Amino acid sequence: MQIAQKRKGAVKTGLTILLVCAVMVVIVLLLSSTDQMTQSEQTRALSRTLHNAAISCYAIEGRYPDTLEKMVRDYGIVLDESKYLIHYDVFADNLMPIIMVDLKGEN
Repeated sequence: MQIAQKRKGAVKTGLTILLVCAVMVVIVLLLSSTDQMTQSEQTRALSRTLHNAAISCYAIEGRYPDTLEKMVRDYGIVLDESKYLIHYDVFADNLMPIIMVDLKGEN
């Protein structure tokens, strides 16, 4: 009888350990997913900010900024170039520039 009780206790302990491990795995996966969503939203927010600054420049000056540096200097944009790759391509001063923002390491 004691052996059966010891086995039941061992099975319960094993199941408890498995349950705790499963909960920990779920938590890690959720945190990873949240981090990816946050980075994606930050990238979209920077892209919107750059587009809005270019539009503001056009409204104020009558032309789009010819360089990204001009937007940073004149419109208070703060860039983390160690984190983001920013493509800024101007065709003409009266056409909206092509602005693309990506996280480094996601190409």
